[in-house]
Amino acid sequence: MTTHTRMNRLQFELVDILIRLLAYSSALLLPLFIWRAVEERDVISLQTVIVPLIVAGLLIELNLLRNRLSATIRACGLSLLLVIASIFGLISRGILGPGLTFMVMAIICLSLILPLRQLMLAGTVIVCADMAVILLYFSGAFVIDIDPVQAFSSPALWLSYAIIPIYASIIIMLVLSRYSRRIAEVLKELEDEKSTAYYLSEHDPLTGLPNMRVMDIRAHQAILMANRGKSKPALLFIDLDHFKTINDKLGHDVGDLVLQEVASRIRLVVREEDIAARVGGDEFLVLLPHTTDSSDAGVVAQKICVALEKPFYAHDDKILISASVGIALWPEHGNDLKSLTRAADHAMYAVKISGKNAFKIFVSSVEDEVL
Repeated sequence: MTTHTRMNRLQFELVDILIRLLAYSSALLLPLFIWRAVEERDVISLQTVIVPLIVAGLLIELNLLRNRLSATIRACGLSLLLVIASIFGLISRGILGPGLTFMVMAIICLSLILPLRQLMLAGTVIVCADMAVILLYFSGAFVIDIDPVQAFSSPALWLSYAIIPIYASIIIMLVLSRYSRRIAEVLKELEDEKSTAYYLSEHDPLTGLPNMRVMDIRAHQAILMANRGKSKPALLFIDLDHFKTINDKLGHDVGDLVLQEVASRIRLVVREEDIAARVGGDEFLVLLPHTTDSSDAGVVAQKICVALEKPFYAHDDKILISASVGIALWPEHGNDLKSLTRAADHAMYAVKISGKNAFKIFVSSVEDEVL
């Protein structure tokens, strides 16, 4: 899943939560508006009940349709309703009403889906709309006929003026808390994927052994140390005997299980400073960075042959294989991984020709003539 897809999903979730909370709370607050109208002895008019009723109905409708609309459309629709509620609140109640609270909520809603530049533009438009209402009030275009003393003379009025900022604050905290938690989850997913990608870039996905990229780096380091007289590397080329028969008779699934077990057994044989890698198919390389002479490499090769002679078991099938191992020594048989691999490969084929299930050290044609 891409980062863009994750962020779209996060936006969808956050806008969905905000719509649901506002739809439920608006339905619960409608009786409070009616109670306040009764306390103020207003008639049921546009400014007291009808506009809140319309906005609440549209919020509920938006909540019902949320799964059919994109996050952007839903957020813009919700912000528009909040702006309408903000303007209505300023016209009907002035600064005593919830107008400024709804303005802030509209901007926060847009911040969930818009980039910074577009958010700044939309926020400016929303603030200007509310400022226009305030300027119209000071110019005498309309009058807010509310007595502040009377406005706080009954429980209904106290609740209506206090509860909206309180529940708006709670909703904002819930959304932001959800946002921070989901961002942390997205970052963790990305970090896990990055770690997995890094691991796969350096390891064979089937056996978990290092791949040839890592082998090349480690061989280069070993040869640099050898040039300083601090070590003498050796390379083992391992090819499984009769492996094609396993794939043909028992299937590639069983063959993969055998390769995984082969890798596990090779790991148990080699030392911690040695490195084993899968070349491909049923071929493996083992780099021994520190050897004193050819006998050290021969001991490791013999241990590998013995380890792979033991039966393998897969799906109640007893499987017998062996390994042919070729050995190349630095610097006699090569000065880099490529030349050492070629020499060890030739030695391995010599084992195949001579009967398999053994190991040989590479011998050049000149050495053959001398011998």
